[in-house]
Amino acid sequence: MFYYTFWGLAGLLLPLILAVTVTYLRRGMMEFAESWWAFVFPIAAYSISTIHLYLHHTEESWLLYYAGFLYALTWLFYSVTTVLSVYHGYRKWFGHTPGEETPTLAKPLYEDIVSEAPGSEDKR
Repeated sequence: MFYYTFWGLAGLLLPLILAVTVTYLRRGMMEFAESWWAFVFPIAAYSISTIHLYLHHTEESWLLYYAGFLYALTWLFYSVTTVLSVYHGYRKWFGHTPGEETPTLAKPLYEDIVSEAPGSEDKR
């Protein structure tokens, strides 16, 4: 019978978690990390407790659909954010997007210093 308590508590906390996540997304303050996958497991537990509720109240068939939808939506959300974080990480590390022409490497800094030094025109 623990699932009744857990389902009720999770039902109250889920909107709060979603509101905080959406707020951080809108502000651009949420960079994805592997630790965000930890959100999947409480949602999975919530879905499992929903399935247990259905097993005791089979006339409430919407519970099964709700559990499946919630779990699939969570996995989809975090799968998409993982792909986006890999894409942005690739751009951050390599400075260009996949498929673009690789940028040319910058010339060494000492060449600029030597070419701008007084009297460097005479040495060329």
